[in-house]
Amino acid sequence: MKQGLVQQQTTKLVMTNELRQAISLLQYSSAELDQFLQEQATENPLLSVESFRVESTRKKKKNSPSTGQPSQMEQQESRMSIHDHLQKQIGLLKIGPEEKQIINYLILSIDKSGYFTGNIEEISDRFTAPTSVIESLLGKIQECEPVGVGARNLQECLLIQLKNLPERNPLAEEVVANYLQMLADRKWKDISNKLNVPIEDIQHVFDFIQSLDPRPASAFNEDVSNYIVPDMIIKKEQDDLVISFNERLMPSIKVDSSYEPIMGQKDNEAYKYLREKMDQVHFLKRAFEQRLETMQKVMKAIIDRQREFFIKEKAKLKPLTMKDIAQMIDVHESTVSRTVNGKYVQTAKGVFELKYFFTSTIQTEDFEDASSKEVKEAMKMIVDGENKKKPLSDQQIAVILKEKHGYNISRRTVAKYRDQLGILASSKRKRY
Repeated sequence: MKQGLVQQQTTKLVMTNELRQAISLLQYSSAELDQFLQEQATENPLLSVESFRVESTRKKKKNSPSTGQPSQMEQQESRMSIHDHLQKQIGLLKIGPEEKQIINYLILSIDKSGYFTGNIEEISDRFTAPTSVIESLLGKIQECEPVGVGARNLQECLLIQLKNLPERNPLAEEVVANYLQMLADRKWKDISNKLNVPIEDIQHVFDFIQSLDPRPASAFNEDVSNYIVPDMIIKKEQDDLVISFNERLMPSIKVDSSYEPIMGQKDNEAYKYLREKMDQVHFLKRAFEQRLETMQKVMKAIIDRQREFFIKEKAKLKPLTMKDIAQMIDVHESTVSRTVNGKYVQTAKGVFELKYFFTSTIQTEDFEDASSKEVKEAMKMIVDGENKKKPLSDQQIAVILKEKHGYNISRRTVAKYRDQLGILASSKRKRY
């Protein structure tokens, strides 16, 4: 075989540091972008960044309307941790300094759901106190509000709540104490046979247990900085939907003018270094402007495809994929993915993450696309209206979806959507 040199021309993309930075800017959320720019400012003496301040409402669920001002209790709970709340109550008890030290340690072992996560034996060794004393002090915490706090597991939490009811429910207490797992598995017949009570009574116990709180400390919010600030705002002006950026999230990227005299001295040794830093500032400004332009293009394309959703109160989302948007604005699908990542928009219906507007599709009998959200809504409606004494199987639901709603999906897909909706299997939905 004869060897030789051959010239070949190829085209390939070289991932430069600037290109990587531009991609990073696009996928950053506003908070991440601000942090990145601040880090750049510490490394670049020419870069001056004026940050935004977060002054938004507390994080809410998608399109949930405001319910007005929070109550005084809600405001207090949002500021006070469960540990502060318990120590405030324990402070009213007459206990010695050693016991107080132990009980404060126990309180710090309460997690954010209200459960005691410590080890009695280890705490006993730590304070050289009998385990009976540790148990007794934990019992004092369990007498505090909220009812159920300080429990070591779900069973103990439910029992504490049951025993603190104005009217005790002996059957519920016995079932929780001895048959909680069977109750959760809906083995109601087995429990009724063991206790020799009607199955309807066990069913009532199950319903009653649902009214108890499995996370008694959940009302106490320690994460007070959990905010969502919309990056963009959509307003309806006459027949148009106008996109604007949230000015509060727009960092100001400027060149520090104090270095201008040095920049004018080209023979100065610092000139080359500052020239490089100046180029970095200009690149950041261009990348930031490109980020805004891409976000606006993506949002405009989403509005074009989901226009009815934005202008009609009860309109639903149409099937839409990131690939669709990428084709509309002539970019790669990964660019759309980076653009919608962690970005939020404020609309007349509430604040939404941009990812919300992309829905998967299902093929109906007439081969038109239908949103999987609509199928799930139809499924939920079917299950809500079923005879609970004879709940529908997944296959029966699939048949109804096809015959009454025109959705041609398999039993397996029904089972998958049922799990996603949190709907139990037919055997566990049965009522007596």
